[in-house]
Amino acid sequence: MPKNMFLLWGVEAGALHDAGLHAALADAGVRRLQLNVDDEPVAVAMRFGEFDEPVRAIVCTWDADPAAVRRALREVASEVHGYAVDERRRLDPPESWDGTRADALANVAILRRPADLEREEWIRRWMVEHTPVAIRTQATFGYVQNVVTAPSPTTRRGSTPWWRSCSRAPGSPTCTRSTAAAATTPSCTAGSAS
Repeated sequence: MPKNMFLLWGVEAGALHDAGLHAALADAGVRRLQLNVDDEPVAVAMRFGEFDEPVRAIVCTWDADPAAVRRALREVASEVHGYAVDERRRLDPPESWDGTRADALANVAILRRPADLEREEWIRRWMVEHTPVAIRTQATFGYVQNVVTAPSPTTRRGSTPWWRSCSRAPGSPTCTRSTAAAATTPSCTAGSAS
C-alpha cells in the first residue's frame, strides 16, 4: 500500500479536522490518514531543526493520489511538501482508528543523510546500528521508519529527508533530534512517521 507523507507549514491544527478538508482528501482517494500536529497539548515539547519555520504538521496518507492530496492540503497550509516513502514498522505503534487523539507523544525526527556518507552506509547505520539501541534505551512502544523514495515535484526545501518516529508513554523522556507532535487523527488513522 503506497504511503505518502506531507510536511505542512503555516497551518492551524484545527483546520486539519475540518469536514471540508476531509471530504477533499476522500475525493483524492484517502482511505487511511494520520496527522501529527504541533498544537497546544504539545506546546511545551522541545523543538529544533534547520528549517526557518518549524513544521506544524505531518500528514500521512496511503493509497491516494499525492498531487490531489497536496492540492487539498494547500487549502489549509501556506506551504506543503510531499514525499513517497517506504514505511518500515520496527515496533507497531498503537493505532487510533476512530479519529481520536492518541494518548501518546509521537516523537518525529526529520533526518537528512550526511553529505559524506553514501546512501547504503547511511541506511545501514540507521537501520542496523541506531534502531535497536533506540528501541531498547527509550520508553518506546512504537517505532516506524519511513525512507523517502521520491519527493513530490513541488518540494523545494533542501535535500530529501528521512523520517523516524517513536511513540512514547506520556511523561517519558523524549528523544533529542525531533520535532514533537502529538499523534492525532481525523476520520481514519494509522501509524507513525519516521
